[in-house]
Parts: sequence; C-alpha cells; structure tokens
Amino acid sequence: MNIAYVGLQITPKNFMRKILLASFLTLLFSFNASACSCSLFSIDERVKNADQIYFATLLGAKVVPGDYPAKWPHIEGNFQVRKLLKGKVESENVTLTTGMGNGDCGVSMFVAETYIIFKESGRDGIGICGGSGPIYTFQEDEIEQKIRKILKAKAGK
Repeated sequence: MNIAYVGLQITPKNFMRKILLASFLTLLFSFNASACSCSLFSIDERVKNADQIYFATLLGAKVVPGDYPAKWPHIEGNFQVRKLLKGKVESENVTLTTGMGNGDCGVSMFVAETYIIFKESGRDGIGICGGSGPIYTFQEDEIEQKIRKILKAKAGK
C-alpha cells in the first residue's frame, strides 16, 4: 500500500518511523512534568483543620538549599502577622516554610503581599493544599467575615 500525495510517498515503513519518532519526542519533552495534587476542601473544613488562621504580610523570603534526597530545597518566608482570626501566635513576626513549586504544592512568595495563613500547630510549613496563599487586600474583609461566621457557628454548637 503506497499513498502518493503531492510528490510525497508514504509507505507503511515510513509511517511507523514517523509514529515512533513522534512518540519518542513526546516522551522526551514531557519527562520533567509535575503537578500539585490536593483534595478539595471547603472553607469550613479549612477553618476546622487549622489551629491558627491569620492575615500576614510577607516581609522577606529566601531559598534554603536542600540536601537531596534527605531534605528538599524550600523557601523560608518572614511574615508580619496583621490580624489574628483563630488561635494564638507567639510573636508578631513568624517564619514559615513552603515548597519551591513545580509540583510540591508550595505557596508562591511575593514580598509585601498580603497572605491568608491556615496553619496547624507544631508545623512551620504552609502549602496551597492547606488553604494558605496570597490574597488581594479587597478580599480581606469578605474572607474575615466568612471565617468569623464559621467560628461563631462552631462556638455555638
């Protein structure tokens, strides 16, 4: 079986070579693909699972090299707590760690940005799966009202 099209001749042998080449190139260029995978939680569940919830401003961040494979590199951020919604914090300034991104569910760190932090006691790390992340300042009042409403309903039970 030969197919002639504008001077090109495609034989079964040529066709298979092209398929194999395309498959190889697809595998080669998709080798470094990664993605974060989180379970979906409602804001009610995030509030329930967090021991501390607060708004904070990122004052500075730095990359901390890891000792692969024992410890992965991560980002260390210094935050100033602006408004506490749940729990207690030891200091107005807190240091939190997060992943580098690229599939490890790390929180993007932008100096001077406002963040909502959902944190568990005994952990110094945050991630997008826990609900922490940057927010716009115009969102702060709405988020605070929702969280306070959830906490009030929980206290009333």
